[in-house]
Amino acid sequence: MNKQQIPMKQNQVEKSLDDYSYRDLFHFFINPEFHIDKLHLAKEFSARMHCEAAEYMMTDHEDNPDFPDHFTYIEYDKEKMNQRLDYIFQRLFKEKYLDWCDAGQPVSPDSRYWWAQTKLHLTTYLIQREPYHLTDGIWLRGLQQGPMSSIQAKLFSIYIDELGNGDPQQNHPNVYLNVLKSLGLDVPSLNSREFVDQQAILDISFKKPLLTLTTSLFPKTFEPEILGYTLWLETTSAAEHAGLRKILERYNLDPKFSLLHTAIDNNLNGHGKYARDAVDEYLDHIYKTQGQQAVEQHWKRIWTGYVAYGTTGTIDDDLKKLFKQQKELTPRDEFIQLIKKKSSFAQKMHGSRRIGPHNYLLNEMFASGDPQTLCDELANSDLIVKGHPDKSKFLNHAVSFQGPMYQVSDFFYFTLFLFTKR
Repeated sequence: MNKQQIPMKQNQVEKSLDDYSYRDLFHFFINPEFHIDKLHLAKEFSARMHCEAAEYMMTDHEDNPDFPDHFTYIEYDKEKMNQRLDYIFQRLFKEKYLDWCDAGQPVSPDSRYWWAQTKLHLTTYLIQREPYHLTDGIWLRGLQQGPMSSIQAKLFSIYIDELGNGDPQQNHPNVYLNVLKSLGLDVPSLNSREFVDQQAILDISFKKPLLTLTTSLFPKTFEPEILGYTLWLETTSAAEHAGLRKILERYNLDPKFSLLHTAIDNNLNGHGKYARDAVDEYLDHIYKTQGQQAVEQHWKRIWTGYVAYGTTGTIDDDLKKLFKQQKELTPRDEFIQLIKKKSSFAQKMHGSRRIGPHNYLLNEMFASGDPQTLCDELANSDLIVKGHPDKSKFLNHAVSFQGPMYQVSDFFYFTLFLFTKR
């Protein structure tokens, strides 16, 4: 390498963790081999989240969306730990599913599933969950290679289940992608910059999966915390997916993604049991090699991981704000405002392209000062197949990440509005 090829860093100021957004960091650590120079930020982020969790778990929290003592720390005792996890599993399943079913499965704004009030609400929610569900299993990507202990073997069994055991049709991220595709959503590659640049995804939605990306890069350093991540996910997953399955079915969406989780994430012979057994074996090994005091220290780190994964990156508040904005400004209104905002630029960009039943020139429509008519022409054009987003050129080409209008996020909500109207 000659001098001209060597990057000049003398005048560059190294950025800190807080200089990056969650989406930036997600992109770095879904592609760690291309961002080796930022690995210290990954470790710092994990350590910060663990620190916050260690403080959070020392008391009950009345405002916790599950219940006040869900994440409250208790000293380790094998029998008490299993009783506590049973209590958490049963209470979550009762409140999130059984009680909800008894109440008639409401999705009203004041219900537990407020994010599924309409298909548009649900679609917005599912989009927010893209970074999380498309990285399913990734917290275990750093599992030991070669000879492994029975602890590692149990975690590996969970990991390969998440990835479909070699069957792409059973791969959990693939199954989730199929749900999104059935909504007409064209999702960029997970490793691409286009993925994190999707403006329809809130920045906060990258925070929880970011934690699994960063921690998994240091599997030895954070081994107890990774056990805690596994314990949280496999204890709470069944309650989450039992309700989601019903909601997906309500809107005629394939529930396979949730069915896979309710089938394997159980405490009898599934991932829940594997997670508990792995923790038991790990702490038994610590006791035999380091003594009881070390057991308490490692258990506290395991529970810290449980709490960190469970509490990091909660999207509820930000999503409710987004829904409020959508309620105050309908997708059609938002589209019309966008036309007004962009008309001076757009009227010069479309050449001889025409639109709608009246075959109006697009440039003239943008210059006319009549956004309502342009809106109607688009709605009734061959670019839109109402009720079938997957067949609509506007969504599967124009605003897709390969299309000429990629990143015009306001159009996204308008198209969803059109597609739900038959």
